[in-house]
Amino acid sequence: MKPFWSVKGCFIWRNWRTGAAMATLACAGIPSFASGPAQAQQQAASDATVQEVVIRSNSDAAGQEEVQRTPVLVTRFGQQKLQDLNINNTRDIAGSVPSLTQWRAGVTSSNSNYFFRGVGELDAQGQPSVGIYLDDAYFPRLLGSQIDLLDVNHIDAIPGPQGTSFPHDAEAGVVHIVTNTPDNNKRLVVESGFGNYNDRKVSILASGPIIEDQLYASLSASTRGRDGWTNNVTTGQKTNDIALTNTLGKLRWTPTQQLEFSLATDLEVDNGSSKSYGNLAVPGNTSSATYNPLYPYNHFAQYGGALTVSYKIDDHQTVKSISQVRHFEQIALYDNTSDLWARGSNWLNYRDNNYSQEFRWQGDYDRFNFKTGLYFNRDVWYSARRANAVSIYTDYFATPQKKSAYQPTYQRLSQTTDTYALYGSGDYLLTDKLKITLGGRYNYERQANDNYNYSLVSSQNVSSLQGGSYTTTDNYAFLNNPIGVLNWHVNNNAGWTSLSPKAVISYQILPEIMPYFSVSQGHKDGGFDFRAQGPTLASYIQAIVPYKPETLTTYEIGAKTNFFEQRLQLNAALFYNNFQDVQITALDPTTNTSHRFNAGHAYSEGAEFQATVEPVDDWTVGATGSLLFATLNAFDGKVTYQTYANSAWGAYLTVPTSPHSGATLPYSPRYQGSLYSIYKVPIDIPGVWKITGSVQAQSSYYTDALNVFFLKVPPQAYLNLGASYTTPDEHWTISVNAKNVANARYVQSYTYQAISAGNANAGKPAYWSAAYVEPFSIMASVRYTY
Repeated sequence: MKPFWSVKGCFIWRNWRTGAAMATLACAGIPSFASGPAQAQQQAASDATVQEVVIRSNSDAAGQEEVQRTPVLVTRFGQQKLQDLNINNTRDIAGSVPSLTQWRAGVTSSNSNYFFRGVGELDAQGQPSVGIYLDDAYFPRLLGSQIDLLDVNHIDAIPGPQGTSFPHDAEAGVVHIVTNTPDNNKRLVVESGFGNYNDRKVSILASGPIIEDQLYASLSASTRGRDGWTNNVTTGQKTNDIALTNTLGKLRWTPTQQLEFSLATDLEVDNGSSKSYGNLAVPGNTSSATYNPLYPYNHFAQYGGALTVSYKIDDHQTVKSISQVRHFEQIALYDNTSDLWARGSNWLNYRDNNYSQEFRWQGDYDRFNFKTGLYFNRDVWYSARRANAVSIYTDYFATPQKKSAYQPTYQRLSQTTDTYALYGSGDYLLTDKLKITLGGRYNYERQANDNYNYSLVSSQNVSSLQGGSYTTTDNYAFLNNPIGVLNWHVNNNAGWTSLSPKAVISYQILPEIMPYFSVSQGHKDGGFDFRAQGPTLASYIQAIVPYKPETLTTYEIGAKTNFFEQRLQLNAALFYNNFQDVQITALDPTTNTSHRFNAGHAYSEGAEFQATVEPVDDWTVGATGSLLFATLNAFDGKVTYQTYANSAWGAYLTVPTSPHSGATLPYSPRYQGSLYSIYKVPIDIPGVWKITGSVQAQSSYYTDALNVFFLKVPPQAYLNLGASYTTPDEHWTISVNAKNVANARYVQSYTYQAISAGNANAGKPAYWSAAYVEPFSIMASVRYTY
């Protein structure tokens, strides 16, 4: 046996997808126990089940063929497609998946929010409604869920409840990143790139056998730095920069044909600034200017490890044990408003420790296959926050200037959530054409909540609930003052049980046509409001009262079609989502605090399609589209409104300050679509020349359930272009890629705070902040592959 060690590198943007990686656990399907690449591909093909789209094929075409036999509207990004379209992280798939909406401007470079068919989570601290997996590794928070793609085989975006196919409940869907498994193939990739705003990236990837046919390893790492594109007019500093480092590692041992051990690790460090916003209330504001006098410092680090032990009982059955640990910590100053007095800013320390253990049993027979698992997850969330909340807002530009009244507090929160689940699903071929799938999930969750609220007002010596004065005119008290009087403390716990059934029927009418129908249910866990952080009695009550699980029932009817020897693929689906006890976090403009509660009943319905056509051998064109109606049709709370005597839109403007029946759900654009083209230029020069392009477009949407007209995000469209040349020996690739070619500076979200009544210019904006999409970027890169 010949030992080998190789280190493969990749310069960020893309190559992570192409090399062999080390990434995390084994895929959610049955891993390959074979020693050679041919055997590995055979095993991969058998690992895919109808409901669990996990295929490790080395070919994009082979993987897409398996997706076409899956009765759900999965969007697959194979590794070649990822490279051709310059998709470097999970945010880059925004707009290219039907009914999937993402923020294009997260609070940091490592954060993203996902909404599938109108269902999602607004708060970065919250449990994702759309589950994010890196192989078998589950990401318990949206913080850190924007993942750079290192050595990725493919990405699947799967809509609808997935709690019967994945270990953690995911009511809205799953984004599943599947990395390459190290084997006897030796691979080395190094990539480097440079772009505008001094954007520079370097990556390296290596994979191969340490002991042939027994022990294999892969290692990849990337680093990216970019100067800021936003100028802080107050301090003269540049913000919205990037300083990101990622690594993935995998060690795989196959002592026998039946037994396999896999150890996977991942690391991410983000030292780029937290998001800086524009402020439309400042005269002369621009999309590249910010005004907060405090620098948006950020340090985020997360790492995870997973040990997977697989044993192949026979040719049909496999059992697996998956043990995972994940930790992250963030220290940051969030500039939430771009306000000249830093109103609404927060100095915070987040920590999360997540542990999980899963025992999985899978079987694959001629007419029947199944997957079932026992799952335990413990999540320990810690938050320490100095918040610069405000009770009375004044006009910064008034003459004479009058200071605002601040309510600076320090919150120390610890929440421990234990989840126990039994899940499973099975497929059975009733005939050669008719297949049914039945699945279910039992889930029990219990959360312990320990929440302290302290005053940061130096003159306060009595608890606010006992009449102590908790306001100050010092806008920096939240940063400079020592921790003072305990305003209140809550220690409580609660538990919830949920059952989630699933049924699917599909019929292969013709080899080219497969219609299907499915009914499935999912839940989003209940809990205690982690945003209960004010000094008032209302916040104390908010901390005491838990919110219940949210229940989503999805009905979907669709068809997968394939014509002209797979040159034309057309897939479409109609869906209806019915969800009860909707959890909504809405910003109340009168208090600038967020509240999480079960808001009532909502629904979403719509249509989706995917199309791929190859008009000639060297040209591929793809398109996606969706039509979405998402409505809170029954709000159980009290509907409130505010009237501004003066406003930027005229006198006596009345706007809602709460959700209300008939409101459109957040991040639910009515229309969404994309178009891409990948063309190999037929030029009589050795090597391969490619020209690529993509367009993503969507209609307007609201960012909360209040539906205030001046907080509605406008329609937007983005154009991306690329060109590449690969040498005849396929070792070298030179590429140039441009994103947001039109430099469209669209707003991604708004925050509006009116000047309080009784003050000069009452009703007009104290601040009106806007998060903008990143400007036009271009990067040239060189990649070497061995």
